Amino acid sequence: MAGYAIGSLIKKLRKQRGLTQEELAYPIVDRATLSRIESGKVMPSKKSAEALLERLGYNPSNVVDLFLDSEMEATQKIMNEIDSYPIMRPAHINKKDEGIQGISESDKARFAKDAEQRVARVNDLIQELEASKKFMDDKLNLQYILFHKGINSFISWKEDSEKILEILTKALKITIPEYDEKYLQSYYLSKQEYQLINAIALQYSTMGDHDKCIGIYYALKNNIKNHTIDQIELGMRYPAIASNLAVHLSLVGRPEEAIEVCEEAEKICRDTRFVFLLPGIVSTRAMALYSIGNKEESERLLRQTYYVAMQYGHFNAAEQVKAFMKDFLNKDI
Repeated sequence: MAGYAIGSLIKKLRKQRGLTQEELAYPIVDRATLSRIESGKVMPSKKSAEALLERLGYNPSNVVDLFLDSEMEATQKIMNEIDSYPIMRPAHINKKDEGIQGISESDKARFAKDAEQRVARVNDLIQELEASKKFMDDKLNLQYILFHKGINSFISWKEDSEKILEILTKALKITIPEYDEKYLQSYYLSKQEYQLINAIALQYSTMGDHDKCIGIYYALKNNIKNHTIDQIELGMRYPAIASNLAVHLSLVGRPEEAIEVCEEAEKICRDTRFVFLLPGIVSTRAMALYSIGNKEESERLLRQTYYVAMQYGHFNAAEQVKAFMKDFLNKDI
């Protein structure tokens, strides 16, 4: 009955989206396997079920976890710990940084220390996962491993930029073999694929190709808006990508675009009630307003952002806002 329930959901969503079994399945599973899943005869692996549902714009978190066996529970616990570690190197901090607005030297040192600890622990956890043959036999799990290896290299500077891009692209092509950035808006993407494309965009930024980075973010933002039907998924994905896009637009001297992107992201945050991303988005808009001379509105938003960030426990974001106010507006909060 459990298998039938999830298969029935996948079938219903697929038909709502007007997709054939071949279009949804490839290359996650073959068409015959998807047919058996939809009829309730086969229960997909956790990663396969998540990927199918996410491609359909549905949040799988409250469905798929019901079907974990004991071995899957053990590996999922390891993955949960890996996923709990944030990417500790902000997109706009690199080796040649000559001073980032709102980022103090002590913050940079803390980022470096936290990143070193994260990399060491995640590498240990990856080795535990790689020891499970059953886990590694699933190509989506291999994609997961490659993603985190790429992220660790990105954070620790253990590989050159081209090598990191190669790792991330290899991982993405496990599920999108014909991946081409010019078709990015049309793909039905899983959460893992979004994460990979986001990481690829960040890597282009690190390599100095900001136009490429921004182009990917615009396409990814439009993809999320056009293909995500679940409001929870929309609230989780869209503001995060829009925030990254706005930061990079500001970095290359396109503040008006950054402001427009932030305003749209703020609306979606409020509409979906995913307001935990609001402090970062509003502060990005405030800094863009400052750069075009609107200091009064910038100060108002920064003060508002500071108190919201403190209320939600985003203390690092609050401290960055406070530092920006001090350094550029010469005012205290």
